[in-house]
Amino acid sequence: IYQSFIIYWFILGANHNCADASDGRIQEMYSIGMVMYTVIVLVVNLNLAMVINYWTWIHHLVIWGSIIGWFAFIWMYSLVKITVSEDAFYLYYWI
Repeated sequence: IYQSFIIYWFILGANHNCADASDGRIQEMYSIGMVMYTVIVLVVNLNLAMVINYWTWIHHLVIWGSIIGWFAFIWMYSLVKITVSEDAFYLYYWI
Protein backbone atom coordinates (compact mmCIF):
# COMPACT_ATOMS: atom_id res chain seq x y z
CA ILE A 1 0.00 0.00 0.00
CA TYR A 2 2.77 2.46 0.87
CA GLN A 3 4.31 1.99 -2.57
CA SER A 4 1.07 3.15 -4.16
CA PHE A 5 1.08 6.33 -2.09
CA ILE A 6 4.71 7.04 -2.91
CA ILE A 7 4.15 6.50 -6.64
CA TYR A 8 0.98 8.60 -6.66
CA TRP A 9 2.38 11.58 -4.79
CA PHE A 10 5.76 11.48 -6.52
CA ILE A 11 4.25 11.52 -10.02
CA LEU A 12 1.70 14.19 -9.16
CA GLY A 13 4.37 16.29 -7.47
CA ALA A 14 6.76 15.91 -10.38
CA ASN A 15 4.08 16.98 -12.87
CA HIS A 16 2.53 19.70 -10.73
CA ASN A 17 3.13 22.85 -12.76
CA CYS A 18 4.71 21.18 -15.73
CA ALA A 19 4.03 22.38 -19.27
CA ASP A 20 3.76 19.41 -21.59
CA ALA A 21 3.38 20.96 -25.01
CA SER A 22 5.18 23.77 -26.75
CA ASP A 23 2.06 25.95 -26.52
CA GLY A 24 2.09 25.75 -22.71
CA ARG A 25 -0.74 23.27 -22.15
CA ILE A 26 -0.36 21.22 -18.99
CA GLN A 27 -0.41 17.44 -18.88
CA GLU A 28 -3.84 15.93 -18.63
CA MET A 29 -5.27 12.98 -16.80
CA TYR A 30 -4.48 10.50 -19.59
CA SER A 31 -0.81 11.43 -19.81
CA ILE A 32 -0.25 11.30 -16.06
CA GLY A 33 -2.25 8.07 -15.80
CA MET A 34 -0.17 6.43 -18.50
CA VAL A 35 3.07 7.37 -16.75
CA MET A 36 1.67 6.24 -13.40
CA TYR A 37 0.56 2.86 -14.73
CA THR A 38 3.96 2.37 -16.39
CA VAL A 39 5.70 2.96 -13.07
CA ILE A 40 3.28 0.59 -11.33
CA VAL A 41 3.95 -2.17 -13.87
CA LEU A 42 7.69 -1.74 -13.34
CA VAL A 43 7.46 -1.64 -9.53
CA VAL A 44 5.18 -4.67 -9.26
CA ASN A 45 7.25 -6.81 -11.62
CA LEU A 46 10.57 -5.80 -10.06
CA ASN A 47 9.19 -6.49 -6.56
CA LEU A 48 8.10 -9.89 -7.78
CA ALA A 49 11.57 -10.45 -9.22
CA MET A 50 13.15 -9.62 -5.86
CA VAL A 51 11.07 -12.13 -3.86
CA ILE A 52 11.54 -15.09 -6.20
CA ASN A 53 14.05 -17.53 -4.74
CA TYR A 54 14.40 -19.93 -7.67
CA TRP A 55 14.19 -18.63 -11.21
CA THR A 56 12.86 -20.76 -14.03
CA TRP A 57 12.29 -19.90 -17.66
CA ILE A 58 8.60 -19.38 -16.87
CA HIS A 59 9.46 -16.69 -14.32
CA HIS A 60 11.66 -14.91 -16.84
CA LEU A 61 9.02 -15.20 -19.53
CA VAL A 62 6.21 -13.83 -17.39
CA ILE A 63 8.06 -11.01 -15.61
CA TRP A 64 10.18 -9.63 -18.45
CA GLY A 65 7.49 -10.48 -21.00
CA SER A 66 4.89 -8.44 -19.14
CA ILE A 67 7.22 -5.43 -18.93
CA ILE A 68 8.13 -5.65 -22.60
CA GLY A 69 4.50 -6.37 -23.48
CA TRP A 70 3.33 -3.26 -21.64
CA PHE A 71 5.78 -1.02 -23.49
CA ALA A 72 4.86 -2.65 -26.81
CA PHE A 73 1.16 -2.15 -26.09
CA ILE A 74 1.56 1.48 -25.05
CA TRP A 75 3.70 2.18 -28.11
CA MET A 76 1.05 0.69 -30.44
CA TYR A 77 -1.74 2.40 -28.52
CA SER A 78 -0.07 5.78 -28.88
CA LEU A 79 -0.07 5.39 -32.66
CA VAL A 80 -3.87 5.21 -32.75
CA LYS A 81 -5.63 8.52 -33.22
CA ILE A 82 -7.71 9.14 -30.09
CA THR A 83 -10.81 11.31 -30.33
CA VAL A 84 -11.21 11.78 -26.58
CA SER A 85 -7.70 13.06 -25.93
CA GLU A 86 -5.61 14.65 -28.63
CA ASP A 87 -2.61 14.88 -26.28
CA ALA A 88 -2.17 11.11 -25.90
CA PHE A 89 -1.49 10.73 -29.64
CA TYR A 90 2.23 9.87 -30.11
CA LEU A 91 2.78 10.10 -26.34
CA TYR A 92 5.24 7.20 -26.20
CA TYR A 93 6.08 6.99 -29.89
CA TRP A 94 9.11 9.26 -29.72
CA ILE A 95 10.68 7.64 -26.64
